[in-house]
Amino acid sequence: MKFQCKHCGLCCSDVTAPVNLTLGDIQRITAFLQTGFDKLFWGHIAIIPFANPDKPLLYDLDLGLNMPCRFRINGKCSIYKARPLNCRLFPYWILSNPQKEGYKAYIDSSRRCIAGYKEDPLNKQKYRKYKDVIGKLILDESSITDEILAKNRLKNSIKLAEKPKQTNFRQMEIEKVKLCRKLIDKTEYKKLPLLINKELSKLDFISIDKLEETEKNIL
Repeated sequence: MKFQCKHCGLCCSDVTAPVNLTLGDIQRITAFLQTGFDKLFWGHIAIIPFANPDKPLLYDLDLGLNMPCRFRINGKCSIYKARPLNCRLFPYWILSNPQKEGYKAYIDSSRRCIAGYKEDPLNKQKYRKYKDVIGKLILDESSITDEILAKNRLKNSIKLAEKPKQTNFRQMEIEKVKLCRKLIDKTEYKKLPLLINKELSKLDFISIDKLEETEKNIL
């Protein structure tokens, strides 16, 4: 069985599974849309809280897609050619090792793209190679992004005082994200669009065409 996106939208709408962005992602998206980062900031792209697995009340703040993703229009991704690296990676990190503990939960009927997935040795090998290639790109681009944000004192975090009073785990996570978003001080990031545009003018990340060529050669 070979993976094919069915446009179910689950990975584009889950606020508890945010998609972080590298400067490379932003460079490709803005080039594809022929627009500036300032036109997308706080609308399509924002400062997003990311859960810390070791500290349930601590959330790291980072650049990410505003979920549900506003690039999803009429049931499809409007920037599919320029979609972020993390979007390209899903669900190949699962399909490369579907038996890994914690991964099986993703292979269910709610995700039509991988519902009832059956392993295929040849495809699994391709998925693993693709996961490794894209995973390295994410690490490389993320390190540059983190360095620039940290240098400009924009690597922040939010700690909640207490857990929301919810018995349902998923609903509790949703409420925690909502609380974090309310606590984000947008004035701290008023210079971010200018900073990002300045950095993008000096950096050269892998292009959309090169990414598509990589996918074609591996998958």
